[in-house]
Amino acid sequence: MYNLDIMDGVDDSCIDLDKLYIGRLNKEKRRVMTYLNVYKKLVTKIIQANTREETELLFPIPTFIMGVPLFDPQRCAAYMMVRLNKKGFIVKYVQPNVLYVCWNIEKEDLPEPTKEVISQEESKMLSAIESYRDQTDFDLIELMDKQKVFGARPGAQ
Repeated sequence: MYNLDIMDGVDDSCIDLDKLYIGRLNKEKRRVMTYLNVYKKLVTKIIQANTREETELLFPIPTFIMGVPLFDPQRCAAYMMVRLNKKGFIVKYVQPNVLYVCWNIEKEDLPEPTKEVISQEESKMLSAIESYRDQTDFDLIELMDKQKVFGARPGAQ
């Protein structure tokens, strides 16, 4: 049989299930924070691409980041895909560790809450334009009529 008396000299006070559980939670928290930081970089890239009037991009997921504990790039990709899909983006995973992100979506294809926000923003912009037009004597139709009277627009035939 086995001699269990060998364990008498071992200090088992260092093994505590609560400490093990907390350690595992802290590691998972650091991992999710890493995923979040990579996600923030992707969001920045999307905003930059959108300012260049692009509607899609390829985002390489780093396999490691200096000063950050090792992480699984595929799990990081899954994390980002879920977040972007919830926001209405089209996201595809391309081997190895690249995300294709597309936001070339027509207003009709957007989720209802997003349509509402866009409609509210359009209303605000239209009312701002109208209030600007009311504050000035400038009228585009009058200007176009004056151009007809004085001749064709520059560059027009």
